[in-house]
Amino acid sequence: LTDRAAPRLAGTVWLPDTAVFILCLGALVLGVRRLPTAWTVYFLVCVLVNYSISWPLSCGRYMACAFPLPVALAAVTRRRPALARLGAAVFGIWQGAYLSVFLSGAPLY
Repeated sequence: LTDRAAPRLAGTVWLPDTAVFILCLGALVLGVRRLPTAWTVYFLVCVLVNYSISWPLSCGRYMACAFPLPVALAAVTRRRPALARLGAAVFGIWQGAYLSVFLSGAPLY
């Protein structure tokens, strides 16, 4: 890994992984009362297992497969349509940024 790649690594790997981790913790806290207990326990185990490995490079990708995350986000934003639209816009912009980097041929670390 070169010194020039370090800022890119922070922006394309660690920042999104940290954001997804915070999102998962928030979804766990807010979803405890809104989700069935078995789903909450499953989601907690997913978070603990994925983020306790020695090199959590793909944790965000693994957490995207944990079905309680979008269900918890939907439950939290059910009565707040403005928050749901904001979340959709943020995730859409985030996905668009990654798509543009991918299509430009730049490496996604």
